[in-house]
This record gives sequence, structure tokens and C-alpha cells, in this order.
Amino acid sequence: LSLITIVYCTYATIANSMACYIMGLRMTVLLFSIVALPSMPTLAHDSSTADDNLSCTSATSTRISLSFGTVLNTDAYLVQICRSATDLHPVVVETVAHAPTDRRALEMTKLDIDFVDLLPNTTYYFQLRTHNATAPSLVQGWRPAGTTVVPCTTSSVAGNVAHSLRYRGEKPEIDAISLVWTWPTVNTKTCAKRAVLYRKLGAVNTARGSPTKRPPWTAHIVDRFEEIYSEVDVAHNTVRVATVIRGLESTSMYEVVVRGCDGSVSDPEVFRTGAVNLSYSEMYRVSEYIYDIDFLTNHNSADFDGQIAFLTSTNDNAFFKLARSPVTRYCVEHIDPSATPLGTFAPYVSCNGPEADPRNDPKDPMCICDVYADRMIALQSATEMNASSCANVQWNKDGSHNDPPCLCSASDGGRPPLHHGTGNRSKWTTPSVSDYYIGMMPTWLPYFYYQTPANTYPNARRFGVNWSTPKKGECAENILPGTSGCTWRRLPRATTLFGQDLLDRGWNNTVVEHWPLHKVGPNTTDQILHNKPIMEQSWADILGSYITQRCCGC
Repeated sequence: LSLITIVYCTYATIANSMACYIMGLRMTVLLFSIVALPSMPTLAHDSSTADDNLSCTSATSTRISLSFGTVLNTDAYLVQICRSATDLHPVVVETVAHAPTDRRALEMTKLDIDFVDLLPNTTYYFQLRTHNATAPSLVQGWRPAGTTVVPCTTSSVAGNVAHSLRYRGEKPEIDAISLVWTWPTVNTKTCAKRAVLYRKLGAVNTARGSPTKRPPWTAHIVDRFEEIYSEVDVAHNTVRVATVIRGLESTSMYEVVVRGCDGSVSDPEVFRTGAVNLSYSEMYRVSEYIYDIDFLTNHNSADFDGQIAFLTSTNDNAFFKLARSPVTRYCVEHIDPSATPLGTFAPYVSCNGPEADPRNDPKDPMCICDVYADRMIALQSATEMNASSCANVQWNKDGSHNDPPCLCSASDGGRPPLHHGTGNRSKWTTPSVSDYYIGMMPTWLPYFYYQTPANTYPNARRFGVNWSTPKKGECAENILPGTSGCTWRRLPRATTLFGQDLLDRGWNNTVVEHWPLHKVGPNTTDQILHNKPIMEQSWADILGSYITQRCCGC
């Protein structure tokens, strides 16, 4: 199965929406999209860039439709939202998986894509990139984008129509969709036509898009809606309204519009319902060894706090250069840890690091047994590290010490303290459960302060987590985790800022020298806590200028 990745750029900021669907070759995407397609040896043309191959076809106040042609020797397409016509840094990535099921789909040389959750009356600048099919993974291998950008503008919102229809909540519900929108105050009066209309478009693990025959609308009458009076806009005679549509099917995509008293309807939006035994986690990752977005396959990442701590405490340019490197937020759908064979997350493994030299290739990274430094960041006990043969360090005359290799076996696993299995133990061996399930380890403040194993670490407090996302367990984008032997998938929505954005807002990038290791290292807690609100504000400022965000998985 070849993979087509779509990245989309705009002059506004990036989206956080997940509404994507495809049927045939048409898809509704949010921002940066990847579309999976079988190899197509007879496609239209071959090119090292995608200039002059992207065009806009239509627009509403929240959606822009585009079309582009396929390219030989390419397994992925990237349409990115650029910051402006001249600043080509992407601000959002959104991916969509699609596998043609008939010959007609295979022979089509054009892909039509809809980008939704955009801002009204805003000009977006799109750029198309292609991925070399001979590259070993999507981590690297993207061809240069060239200089061509395609401008498209969303329409304005009519004064009498409901608008700003958004998902309300922090995670998707299994059988319901919570909504909030803005209405002219005339619609707060009782009337027969006032309603939320919805219809199911398909399951989230099937081909999604614009069906040739859509199902009929179902009306959710809004007689007893909740008026959020704190958000009444007297000057514009509008009010924010909320409601909940219940009794829906799980793991499904629904198209929703709001109808006012005069019969006018809002622009449609698409929302997802969740699934039993599935969870959704936001994972932040700074790209390593490259200044492109490098995705999650056989990579490590962190939650929001964990990423702040990592960026603050690992700023020696060994893996990335903050001023140039992208920091990308992904949404990952995965088997709930309570539903895994261990009843929890798998043991964390270390990926794409220097400890894996000379075997590791950043173009197709590998993961190894959780290394010494990562275990100390997680404050593993001396007892646990001793069972992995890496608790006894070798001291140097200057008071520094080494970082001995930690050894794992394939049968390691279980809740902390980690169960150490039998069999061959090696730094190259990873627990078999970690080869298929997402791994997690906690991170603490002070971050990487304690550098020698102990059974207690005074005054430490929990501050985030780190993740490992194994290649063997990754689902194709049209496969639901828990089926086909896979356990996690990266969902279409992803958003990106660059380290320079943080530096411009006052990020403290004072160099932290953790190496060589000592009994304790520098305490970066104050520096980390200084940087946290800067990270929060940077995401809000940059992304909010381009698209409306929504919760992970919604």
C-alpha cells in the first residue's frame, strides 16, 4: 500500500479539527493530510516538485476544496497551510488515509480535497509537496516544495445564519456530540424550524468523503437549548448556544448544520464519536536531525508538560536546533491502556537516539531498550535499574560517571515496578509488548536532576509523560486500532510551530549542561516553569490566526 500525504498551508493559522472523510477520491480534510493509495505506475507525470499542480475549486465560510494531480514515483502528498504567500513555514498538518477499491479509482489522476474548520473571510495560502516512494519511511524523503503557493479565500458569514459551530468538550463522546454555536438573538424565540440537523457519513475506519448519495437529515429540535448568557454579544445581537445530540453510533462521522427560525442553515461541519476501549492522546514532538516535520513512527514524543521540560533541558543542538526546528502536536488514537494485555501502557523504549549508533538510521529510526538517561528522567528506582543491569555506574576522578547500557528481554512488561522477564537480555532487545503498544514513562521536576539511581528521590514532583510509538503497532490511517493487529494511529489533525516562535516570545534558552553526568545535574525547574506559559501562548497566538481548533479525536 502506497501512502499519499497531504499537507495544507494557509495565511491564517492551523486547525485542530478532525473532520475528514472520503468516498472515492474526494476527502474532507482539516489541515495537513496524508492519503494512502496503492502504487500507480501509469499516473500522469513525474516531478521533483509539485509546482502548478494544485488548484482551488470551491469555498464556504469554513471550508475550501482543492484538487491536485498525482505524480509518478510518489507515495505521499503534502499540502500545507503556509503562514503567508512568502513565509512558507507550515502551521498545520492533517492526514487522511484512503485506499482505492476499484480500477476507476486507481486510474484517476486527480485528488479532490476539502479543508474544513477554517476562519470566515480569510485568505489561505496552500502549497503541495511530494514524498519520494523510494524513501524507507515518511520520517524523511520529502521533495522540495518549490516557490508556488495557491491562494484561496473563505466566504463571509451571512448576518442571519448560525455560525462558529464547534465541538464542546475535551474528548469525543462514544454516543453523543456536544455542540456550541453563535446565533442571531431572534432565534432564541420559540419557532417551528429551529433545529440542529445531522446525518451519519460513515465509520471512522472506512473510506470517507462526499458520498454520491447522502442519507437524509435527522432533526434535533432545539426547544430547550442552553443559552450561554455570559457570551451574549449585545452589539451584534448574537448569543452562544449549546446542545447535545445523543443516541449516536460510536466510531462514526456525522455532518451537522444548524437551522434558524427563518429556515437558513449554517455551513456544515463534521464531527466524530469515540469508541469503547479507545483513548486519544496529544503527543508533542520536536523534529530531530531534520528541519521538516518527522512524524511519530518509531519515535519518542511527550505530552505538553513533558515537551516543555525536554525542550528546555535538551537545548545543546545535539538533536535539534530550536531556532529552526518544528514542534508538532499530533493526535493519536490508541487502545486504552486498561484494555492492553498488561492493563497499562507498555514499557517505554528509546527511539532514534545516539545510544543506538551505529545501527540507527534517522531516515528509518529504530527503538532499543529504555536507555540510562531516559530512565533517570523517569526516576526509575535503583532496584528496577539494577534488574536491567544499569544501576552500577563507573565513576571518574572528576566526580562524573558513565551511562551504562540498560538490558531488556522480550518478556519484560507489567505495571511498575517493571516485571523483568527471562531470556536473552540486550540493549538491542525491546519488550515484545513495546513493539506493538504505545509505551509511556513519567517525567518529573527537577528534570534530569537526579543522575544516579536511588530508591527515593526527595522533593520530586510529576510533570508530564514521554511516549514511544512503535512502527509494528501502527495502524494504516483507515484502520481502527484494535483491528488488523494494530494498536494506534496518528489522526489527521496536527499543528506546528517553530522554536523561533518561542524564542520571539521570551523563551529562556539558556544552555543546560547535563553531560557529563554527575550525582546530580543542574536544576532547571525555574527555567521550565518560566517557559510553560510562553509555550501555551505561542500555540494560542499562532494557531488561532488560521483555523478553529477542536479537541483531540473530536
